[in-house]
Amino acid sequence: FGGRVMAEGVSPTTREWAGTPVLLNDKGDIGLYYTCVTPGAAIAKVRGRIVTSDKGVELKDFTEVKTLFEADGK
Repeated sequence: FGGRVMAEGVSPTTREWAGTPVLLNDKGDIGLYYTCVTPGAAIAKVRGRIVTSDKGVELKDFTEVKTLFEADGK
């Protein structure tokens, strides 16, 4: 389908890479773990939901990113 999971500016970095979604329950809640890059690198989590209807599939509410850990350059 293509498109963005998060709106422009939600992620703390300019690029996202290598995401893994985890379906949390039967209500469509999703935890998305991904790599934030440029500048630096970090593993982050954002939570949202998948919504289906007769009009299609939408990803919603991926608005609050939590950085889990960052590269220290060593």
